[in-house]
Amino acid sequence: MCLQRWYFDLLFIGLCTVSLGVLAPFLAYIGNQDEFAFGFGALLQAILPWSFITAAILLFMILILPGAVRPFFTAGLLLVVILSHIQSTIFAWDYGVLDGSPINWSEFVSEGRVDLALWLLGALVCMYWARRLDSKRLLLVCLVCALQILVAISGLGAARGADRPVVTARDVSDYFKVSSNGGTYILLLDAFYSPIFETLLKREPDLAERFSGFTFYRQATSDFTSTVLSIPAIMTGKPFDSSERLEQYFDDTFRQTSLVPKLTSYGIDARLASMPQFCRFLQSSRCLPLASLLENDAGGGSRREAATLMNFTLFRLVPQVLKERYVLGVSGPFNVINPPIPFSSSPRSSDLQLEIASTIVQNMQAGAELRTFRFAHLLLPHQPIRVDRECGPVRARKAINAAAYEAQSRCAIKLALAIVRKLKELQAFDNSLVIVMADHGVNLQYGIFDPQFAQNNDLLNHSKVLPLLLVKPPRSNGPFSVSDAPVKLSDLTPSVLEYFGLPVPEGMQSLFSVQQAEVRPRIVRDIPLRWRSWRRGSASRDFAERNVYQVIGDPRVQQNWRHVRPTK
Repeated sequence: MCLQRWYFDLLFIGLCTVSLGVLAPFLAYIGNQDEFAFGFGALLQAILPWSFITAAILLFMILILPGAVRPFFTAGLLLVVILSHIQSTIFAWDYGVLDGSPINWSEFVSEGRVDLALWLLGALVCMYWARRLDSKRLLLVCLVCALQILVAISGLGAARGADRPVVTARDVSDYFKVSSNGGTYILLLDAFYSPIFETLLKREPDLAERFSGFTFYRQATSDFTSTVLSIPAIMTGKPFDSSERLEQYFDDTFRQTSLVPKLTSYGIDARLASMPQFCRFLQSSRCLPLASLLENDAGGGSRREAATLMNFTLFRLVPQVLKERYVLGVSGPFNVINPPIPFSSSPRSSDLQLEIASTIVQNMQAGAELRTFRFAHLLLPHQPIRVDRECGPVRARKAINAAAYEAQSRCAIKLALAIVRKLKELQAFDNSLVIVMADHGVNLQYGIFDPQFAQNNDLLNHSKVLPLLLVKPPRSNGPFSVSDAPVKLSDLTPSVLEYFGLPVPEGMQSLFSVQQAEVRPRIVRDIPLRWRSWRRGSASRDFAERNVYQVIGDPRVQQNWRHVRPTK
């Protein structure tokens, strides 16, 4: 009888571990797989040891607990499994994109009350019906696992797992090779607001000297207000305009005509390191998800992503009161997978980006046989605010404000200058086109624009279209300069093609051909788009432009903006 009870206890703990430690993370993964560079199998290898340890502790507790207490313990564990599944499926509230931006919990008061009521009711059930639940525990936990498997199967049908990029150690090694015979090197600093760079120039006069040879395009505009569509516009020179389906735009325009495949077809060694979303559309050996750059660290990249997955899984499983206070905290209680990395690290966190930048500098080396094109996408100074101006850690989580954002922006500049110095050491700087830029700016309470003007014209994201753009042409040894040429980020594609002596498509204009006094209307599109909404199958329809603006002149002057197409 004792042996049979031990067998049932072992089976029960095993099923609970499978539910919480395997199936729950898998459900979180398949719904958000664009955020990860590694397949679930690689992440599971890092998760399983801790799941086994947890299972062993739980089993030991069951075995040593007195008989009168054991039913309450097993019933409580069963309720955690059941309620966690309910919490992550039925009551999975839409808190927005978990990209490090602070969540306004005051908007989810009623949701928090529902969560709390659910778990309090579960506690009462556990207290009064513990023995009845204990007698049915195997049946109930099997039912939860079966439901999770069914949800997983339905989710796999909508997932695009077949085109997950497979990155080899050789791909990573080749990415770090640069050529002294000339190339293009683009460092993209995500969400770097152009006026902040001007502030840094005023406060640090020697910063201009460090960027000698570069031209600062202070009037540059982004084509979009977010990364999802800004990167394709930069890489293709053809911004998405709703004249075609979004799915067609990525499958045809981005996949076939962006710089990486185009330059590769002309015998140029073109490689890009960016977010995994974009690598799904490009040849795996030519596009590396950012975390894969850390694979030289004996699997460090997969361990960090496993920590990210477990953090997100916990966020889904627990009630809102725990979401607010613990799971997304800087020093969470679940930091077990990779202790040196805060458990709240994600592909977009600042601390991870520091390590990626350091890895790029340490591993860059001469030796590329062909002319090279390299694109590195650092998710700094993007939120969350986690580092100070010298890239030291900020212990307390800070809300986005001008001072904190400026400090993190200064850190991003420090990283950029380190990569520039490395290019100089490798003698790959002088003959190359070097660009330090952003994909868009950031909304700092409308930035330099009048709030009333912004509200009256639906220009809530106005400041986000003012990105940093620093360009160093080949053999440019002069002092740092500032240009007021009316350029846009999608001018990068013709500029790179012109540098390599390749044909520039009709209708595109290189940065170098835009004159400062030129009257050049530029279009800015505001399209509400999340990767997650597309992943749910909405790619089959057109994404309408919410608002379209025309900018003529200095974009920092609000009178130069004209609303040309309203909400459809």
